[in-house]
Amino acid sequence: MKSSILTVIVATGLMGFALGLLFPVTPFFAQNLGAEIDTVALLFSIYSLCAMISAPFWGRFADKKGRKTTLLIGALGGLLSYLWMAHAVELWELFAARAVAGILSGWMVASQAFISDLSNQQQRTPRLGFLGATFGIGITLGPAASALLIHAFSFPFPHLYLVSSFVVALGFILTLFLPEPHHLKTHPQNLEHTHQKYTPQNLKSFIPRINPQTTTHTAFFLLTALGLSLGFTIIEGIFALWSAQYFSLSPVDVGLILTASGFCAIITQGVLIGIMTKLIGRSYTLMIASSLLTLGALNLALASSIPLLLTGIFLMSTGIALASPPLQSLLINLDPANSATLLGFNHAVSSCARVIGPALGGFTLIHFSSSLPFFISASLGLVSLILWTLLCHPFAQKTLSTSPNTKDAS
Repeated sequence: MKSSILTVIVATGLMGFALGLLFPVTPFFAQNLGAEIDTVALLFSIYSLCAMISAPFWGRFADKKGRKTTLLIGALGGLLSYLWMAHAVELWELFAARAVAGILSGWMVASQAFISDLSNQQQRTPRLGFLGATFGIGITLGPAASALLIHAFSFPFPHLYLVSSFVVALGFILTLFLPEPHHLKTHPQNLEHTHQKYTPQNLKSFIPRINPQTTTHTAFFLLTALGLSLGFTIIEGIFALWSAQYFSLSPVDVGLILTASGFCAIITQGVLIGIMTKLIGRSYTLMIASSLLTLGALNLALASSIPLLLTGIFLMSTGIALASPPLQSLLINLDPANSATLLGFNHAVSSCARVIGPALGGFTLIHFSSSLPFFISASLGLVSLILWTLLCHPFAQKTLSTSPNTKDAS
């Protein structure tokens, strides 16, 4: 069991590293193919848009056909996308390849479900946090490796996509040796159409659906996730330009700040979450996370110095990193038999925030005031905190009290 968890975590780190390798070069490669600055921004949005649409399906697919199969399809999608981008000669090919990667992006949903299947209530949140931390380490180290390959070895841009393809292939090979978790045996209702031929009637079973008995509470959980994600992505999308314009920070300064805040998020998910959920439980940890994000956004809205700016961005990074694993873990409790489906909807919500947030932040920053995006972010954090405290927390306590193997303080 532990070896399977370690394999998934390592493979997820490789996926993050492959993605991080391409962050610094994709905008320049797109410009080489004729893209304007606003077109480059759309290149990143197309992935999130496609992932938002496909994530619930991949969650349902993982519940019906298994986690390992979904992981392999996700890795194969990334591999094909990077190979296509490596050989792209026209701009539309980059967009098409990014769309393919988004459509086939079932990896994170299936990996989270895989970890959940092999964890009890006490283990689930820290392990999900460690999974996120490992992906974050890969994302953080990727750009550094990319810079090294470009400056030290004069790698042309297309060759970096081949390197990413190779890294994803390693993750694919690791996944081949994974055993399938016992989710389908534990929840045999999901096997109803697993071994039947694909007919229109059978394909209906792959349509993502939410348990009617928990529809209302699932909606509240997902609205909380949307508020927190949107509050963070609004700031994430404008931070570089805002800090450069109002604090005269250089691109190097901004890069260092974002790298440091990234490591802060990694430490939060890899270490702090396990400590906090053990001491106060997942639900109260989520409340603190929402409060940190709200305070961080308010701090940035009122910031008049570099120390206040740093305090704000680190509070927000810690808050969003602290919120995700507990929310995912508690969401699974609503319908354990369809845990991947719920995680798929959660991933869709996160992708939706990545589509809307940067655009909303940029629009309000340009057309209204420099502080409005931060007040909107703080308001979303506060609304999420109130929504969770009044409507989600009581139900989370109830589901925990009826779940086996739980000693959660929530």
